[in-house]
Amino acid sequence: MKALGDQFMNELSTVEETVYQVRNQSNQDPLNFPIKTNNRLASLLRVVETGDGQPTGNAVPIFNDLKKELNGELDRLRQVTGTYLPRFNQLMQRLGLDQIENSSNSR
Repeated sequence: MKALGDQFMNELSTVEETVYQVRNQSNQDPLNFPIKTNNRLASLLRVVETGDGQPTGNAVPIFNDLKKELNGELDRLRQVTGTYLPRFNQLMQRLGLDQIENSSNSR
């Protein structure tokens, strides 16, 4: 069970690390580690919300690129949970433990 759980966690961590910079601990760390999808989306949101005029013309294509990137990672998350969670839950059931609910299938 531990080996399967470790594999599952490693796969989940890979997805997380693509979307979010997990190594940020201090205010200086964003300078030391590359920004990830969530940072780029937050930055785009700041740009779009700043000022009284319409966003610049490149905001929509940038958003569409980031949306596509994030959807790819969500698909990867669904693949990981679809692969590992049923196997893990079978082991949990055999041991009489509560199963883990899969909430990553919603879009």
